[in-house]
Amino acid sequence: MNERFEIRFDEDAEKEYNKLDNSVLGIVNKAIDELVYRADEVGKNLSNYSNTKLAGCKEIKLRDAGIRIVYRITNMTVEVLR
Repeated sequence: MNERFEIRFDEDAEKEYNKLDNSVLGIVNKAIDELVYRADEVGKNLSNYSNTKLAGCKEIKLRDAGIRIVYRITNMTVEVLR
């Protein structure tokens, strides 16, 4: 499979990622690896309810880890926001 998307972390998202415990890091890395290939196919579209400024973003919930990955696709780049 060819990589389709470049992954970039927002500064705050990178700080949160670096603080992750090893017990959930593998689950998060697997989800991010999937974004490289299928970011436009996975995740749920978010709305801008309550002025959260997340309109146009997507999310993946990792329920077992209690983590939500919020990202935006712009030109073939996936920007992980949270």
